[in-house]
Amino acid sequence: MLFLLDNGYPDDYGLGLMPSVWLSKRKNKNGNNYMVRWETSPKGEDGKRLRDAGGKALRIPGSESCGPSKTYAEKRKLEILEDLYAGKTIKPRVKFIMAPDFCEDYLANSEKTKAENTLKNFERPALRHFAVWFGKKPLAAVTKETLFEWRDELLGEKLSHNTVRMRLRDLSTALGYAMEHGYIENNPFGIVKKNSLFPQAVDVSRYITKDEVGKLLPALPLHVAKAFYFVLHTGLRHGELLNLDWKMIHRPAQGPWIIDVTRASAHGLQGGHQTKTRQAREVEIPDQARAPEVLGEPQAAGAVFTWRTRDVIESALRKAAESLKMGRVRAHDGRHTWATDFMFKTGNVFELMYRGGWKSMVSARVYQHIRKRGEPDEYKPFSRYFRTNTEIRVVGNG
Repeated sequence: MLFLLDNGYPDDYGLGLMPSVWLSKRKNKNGNNYMVRWETSPKGEDGKRLRDAGGKALRIPGSESCGPSKTYAEKRKLEILEDLYAGKTIKPRVKFIMAPDFCEDYLANSEKTKAENTLKNFERPALRHFAVWFGKKPLAAVTKETLFEWRDELLGEKLSHNTVRMRLRDLSTALGYAMEHGYIENNPFGIVKKNSLFPQAVDVSRYITKDEVGKLLPALPLHVAKAFYFVLHTGLRHGELLNLDWKMIHRPAQGPWIIDVTRASAHGLQGGHQTKTRQAREVEIPDQARAPEVLGEPQAAGAVFTWRTRDVIESALRKAAESLKMGRVRAHDGRHTWATDFMFKTGNVFELMYRGGWKSMVSARVYQHIRKRGEPDEYKPFSRYFRTNTEIRVVGNG
């Protein structure tokens, strides 16, 4: 490796702050490909070298492909070395951008392509926390050591292992986008063993047995019980449930009712709600789940579940489960339970992927749990779960 001194500022090795230029070689289907690579220390608007919180000078990489000729690559290396020594700017393969600016640019792009709940619950908290923590430094200064340091920062804030894992995954996706758009040369997540970086996952999901359902539903407020019963039969995501509109439900004179789970804008609805994976799909509503005592009387348009509040269903489930000493129960556990029952009945993982809106088998497998031996296949009609001799009759959605 060749070095040049620059202004005499000490670097990490005591040799002076200096640009460096070297060759690397990669094999491809056409043979060898030589790359000239270099590192420089950028200056800020005040003309001073950019440094991290510890006072170390930041190093920004650049590269140029020179093809299969080593002779030509050696020549370009010397030319680049001379240009750097002369203070000329070498246009690197990566674009210069500060990390906070990139995070906001990435989130702005995500607003056009991803569901609002994905942004609100995952990407925005992750990227904005990283931007504040990393500070006003070039995105190209993110290294694999940065990832470990940020992980430790998140764990130090007492976030759960699962939350830290999600935030790391969000950052990995963002840096993948950065590499595709030329902001960084390589994604540092690609050179890190995930089992050493990602905290061990804690599986908080569960399968809810038919006996547990029989205890849980009567302990819930009626409007929450109806919504949860509907999820157990359809496997809708929480956001899909709350945004379900009567315009999205096809009700033929004969045959099953079908939910067209897609962008709400396709149905002339306001807000343009999107599914999590942006994949349109059709979900069949079983007869028990479409009964008036669950959905109310069919409407031409309007919200099926009028309260439309995430906190309402989660809070009610948590309180009811605690009172019954059932442990933790979430609305999402209804989706896990539906997927487990579906696979038990059909064994068709490809149909499960379509019905549930998953893109890969790996994602679908997460939602499959072991059922107890002798577990009933079907749920009782909704009214049978309540301790009353008269059938529940509900007008509207209340």
